[in-house]
Amino acid sequence: MRINIEKRTTKAGDKQGIRLVYYFGSKINDAGKLVHNRKSKYLDLYLFNNPKTKAEEQHNTETMQLVEQIKAKQLAEYAKGQFKLIPTPIVFHETAQPKTVKLTLNLDIDQLSKELAKHGYQVIEAGK
Repeated sequence: MRINIEKRTTKAGDKQGIRLVYYFGSKINDAGKLVHNRKSKYLDLYLFNNPKTKAEEQHNTETMQLVEQIKAKQLAEYAKGQFKLIPTPIVFHETAQPKTVKLTLNLDIDQLSKELAKHGYQVIEAGK
């Protein structure tokens, strides 16, 4: 599963609404067309398109930090198995390197490790 942050300009044009888009992959339907499995969640948060004051800039910064925290929490819940995590093998091309993402989350790593182990995953500490 992938989670993206989408911003859409309001009809007035002065603000952008924010939503999270959950991408669960795609499949080919009976007609032979590629169908994407996506769902979105509107967050009821706004950014100023062109911030004119320091307060508006601060608002945009704080709002984006909040959105990133919400996204990280959703990804952590997904990893905990709340979205029926299905283990699939990942095969990398010989020259490709996996991406490393560092997140700061308030999680009990032992509990998360146990939950992931139930589903066949292994948690490795960074730098090892």
